[in-house]
Amino acid sequence: MLDWFRTMRERWPINWLPERRLCHLFRYSDILSVLADPATFSSNLRMAPDQDIFRPFAKGNFLFMDAPRHRELRGLVNQAFTARAIADKRPRIAAAANDLLDTLHEQPADLATGFAYPLPTAIISDVLGIPAGERAQFHRWTDTFLTASRDAEIDNMFADAFVEAVRDSVAEMNAYLSDQVRQRRAAQREDLLGALVAAEVDGMRLDDEEIVGVVALLMQAGHSTTAMLICNTLLALDDNPDAFAEVRARPERLAAVVDEAMRFSVPTPETMRITTREVELGGNTLPAGTVVVLWLASANRDETVFTEPDRFDPRRTPNPHIGFGQGVHFCLGSSLALQEATVALETLLSRYSEIVVDRDAVEVYQTDSLLAVRRLPVFLRP
Repeated sequence: MLDWFRTMRERWPINWLPERRLCHLFRYSDILSVLADPATFSSNLRMAPDQDIFRPFAKGNFLFMDAPRHRELRGLVNQAFTARAIADKRPRIAAAANDLLDTLHEQPADLATGFAYPLPTAIISDVLGIPAGERAQFHRWTDTFLTASRDAEIDNMFADAFVEAVRDSVAEMNAYLSDQVRQRRAAQREDLLGALVAAEVDGMRLDDEEIVGVVALLMQAGHSTTAMLICNTLLALDDNPDAFAEVRARPERLAAVVDEAMRFSVPTPETMRITTREVELGGNTLPAGTVVVLWLASANRDETVFTEPDRFDPRRTPNPHIGFGQGVHFCLGSSLALQEATVALETLLSRYSEIVVDRDAVEVYQTDSLLAVRRLPVFLRP
């Protein structure tokens, strides 16, 4: 795919397909200009199918909302992602990481299913107030979404086959989260779920479906993207032994390593917008209702912005990647994701003198919209 990105940046950086009312963007500057203009390039793609079972996602998923509703819902959860709140999670992240590694006895150990995926589930569950014994099901639900998305077209995410594949998981998640909301309404608790139940927006409280949608978004985004970042960082280090040796000698450099991995192997290679009016883009006239695909993975390899963009370079300064997006939809949980991945890798390095990936046994999710590891077998030497 990197060769395709390079070719498109050079020859067709704005790839307008009028017969499909679809436009792909590949250059950093073009993508940044779109992200900076939410009034023209809306996030309201109405991604959820028009079915009752998906209604909470449509009502609470502020990723696909514009102002003012996006600002209102996002503001409700900002309290859980302040700099102080993130710093306070560091001991909990380290403890959870050690607990998970204590259970890995086989060689090679699968660091994807045994470590990278359950770790962020534990942390975001703490924030939300989900009981520890009920968290494994979230990984199962997320795995269903990731597996189903392998066959989804970039402009047809909710094709019938995808909807059928995830229907049962969506129903289970809705029922579980609805029950959690009812519990908070009956007896208030000091957690993010309880805060959402008690919150008011312009004098109105959120209804149960809106809360379920917000929480489902936080569970999915907080779980999947961070897990992918941990795995992708390990793979990048395994491919770059000099960087691996340096970070062992200087673990304080791990935060920069993780940030570079977010540029180098961004877990979500693309995002989308839809035009609200006719707009000129690179000499093309895009009508209202045009879906614009923003290839973040291509922007993060743009030669006009990054020196030697195809080289994994933890010393890269500055590193203005857009792996977490940009503008009003900049990833709410970016600081928490970077903190979790950094602490996860610190824990691995402190416990094991040797970490070697079994490259022939690595399994990935095959999809344009995700760069995700499904299995990551690793030989660990204490």
